[in-house]
Amino acid sequence: MAKKMVRHRGSVATVQQRSGSIYFPPGAAKPPALVVNAGPNVKLEPWKPIRSAESAEKSVGGVGAGTWISPTGALRGSICPAVDGGIAFCIAPTFSAPAPQTGPVSPKIRSSCVRTQRLVLAYRDKESLIEEVKDLRKALREQADYFKVHKLLLLVVLASDQSGTLRAMDQTIEDSFRRPEKHEIKVERDIFAEEIGRLQRLIEHLKLLRDYVVNENKKLARVRDKVIRLEIANQHLEGCISVVQETLKKAHSKIETCKIKTKEYQTQAGIDGDKCKGLQSQADSLEAELSKERFEKLASEKRVNYLKRKLWKAEHDLAELDPKQGKVDGSCQVNYPSPRGSPSPSTPKSVK
Repeated sequence: MAKKMVRHRGSVATVQQRSGSIYFPPGAAKPPALVVNAGPNVKLEPWKPIRSAESAEKSVGGVGAGTWISPTGALRGSICPAVDGGIAFCIAPTFSAPAPQTGPVSPKIRSSCVRTQRLVLAYRDKESLIEEVKDLRKALREQADYFKVHKLLLLVVLASDQSGTLRAMDQTIEDSFRRPEKHEIKVERDIFAEEIGRLQRLIEHLKLLRDYVVNENKKLARVRDKVIRLEIANQHLEGCISVVQETLKKAHSKIETCKIKTKEYQTQAGIDGDKCKGLQSQADSLEAELSKERFEKLASEKRVNYLKRKLWKAEHDLAELDPKQGKVDGSCQVNYPSPRGSPSPSTPKSVK
């Protein structure tokens, strides 16, 4: 929280820029007057003497400069001469204030009250500040009229009484009338100017945030359109997936049936293989026997041919020796195959 140093009669006071309250260091002399930003409902009373500064502070009620006052509550005030020669602008609300607590006050409650007072101005918007400035100007005009009347009364009193005490008191009243109100109004003006600047910076920041949110909304709109298209595509894909799953189920069932048939075929193939092996062994044995029979047939054919040649030779020899020997009982004609390399007989021989 920004702070501002204010000098008053040799003492240094700290002004809180947000809350507008004025704090004086311990041991420093407080100014004789405190001005409150009251509205047009302020009612001034005739002067009432104040015996001490403590009673003046009590009459003010702890309200510092810049403290916010509800416009619904009417206030009444009075300008009173202070002890140190100045004047005090005493304001008290017309509504009944709650009775002070007799028991000890919790430090948390006290700190929360102080924090609430300091954060009142921080949460006011620009329009309320402008309205308060207008109310302050109106109150200043009314106070200026009020002070004009009291100036006339002061002139009358100065003309009637020439004593030094009354003259000094009037001089202090006049000094406090001229300086503190203007000083407090300047403090309030600086506070309001800083608050308006802060609100303008907040407005610029909010504009940037608004632009950022608009861009994000545009991106979200594009993403929303994509989501709609993707949802349609997802529904189409879900339909395709369901069809594929059904085909896969059918394929799995066909595969299971094919596996069962394959197992049956494998068992049948094993049986057929065993049969084939038996038949192959039988075929091998039969082929061996056939080859043996062929070999024996060839051997027998060779022997028959040899015997035929031998028989033919013997008959030829007999025919040459005695042609009549070739005839036997009964007429039969036998044709013998000629051996290889020998000419066949031109005339068959008859045997009787």
